Amino acid sequence: MHPRRAYTVMVAAADMEGQRACAGVLLGHRNSLAGTPLALSVPHRAALVSAGYPCLEDLGDPRTDTDPDDARRALITELVRHGLTGGEARDVVAHLFPLRPTP
Repeated sequence: MHPRRAYTVMVAAADMEGQRACAGVLLGHRNSLAGTPLALSVPHRAALVSAGYPCLEDLGDPRTDTDPDDARRALITELVRHGLTGGEARDVVAHLFPLRPTP
């Protein structure tokens, strides 16, 4: 897991627990780390940035998970929880992490 992703997860957990100061500190740490800005071609890019995902590394890569399908669903759920619509979240995940064809 990329350090930016780890901080993104910790920020979300702190927010859910109402620990705003802790979330702010963690967000500052995350934002001090280098990341790959989302390309302009990413669907719903503005919504992603607004939801707190300005860099590719802020998102987990479902393709590297032991259960990629479950990880894709979890990422979609996470994005919806942070303000994207279901359709927007599915579009983003499909664009950034396309399914690999099965042999």
